[in-house]
Amino acid sequence: MSYERVEIPREKIEAQEAVAPRLAAHFAALGRTPLAMVDTYGCQQNESDSERIRGYLAEMGFAFTDDEAAADVIVINTC
Repeated sequence: MSYERVEIPREKIEAQEAVAPRLAAHFAALGRTPLAMVDTYGCQQNESDSERIRGYLAEMGFAFTDDEAAADVIVINTC
């Protein structure tokens, strides 16, 4: 299996970061808090990545649940 390094241009990262406050405002206007579930499998790096993902979701106004049925978004992080 070959490995290919892909770099995301800074402009694309900034565009994605701009979505977080807009999404938070959207859910606030609806008067509801969306729920996310982040399920992690694998190594310590995956755990670290999942913490970053939780941070991004929190910036967008998400709260967290362990209940799959209640989650609006489910992220499965694995190798």
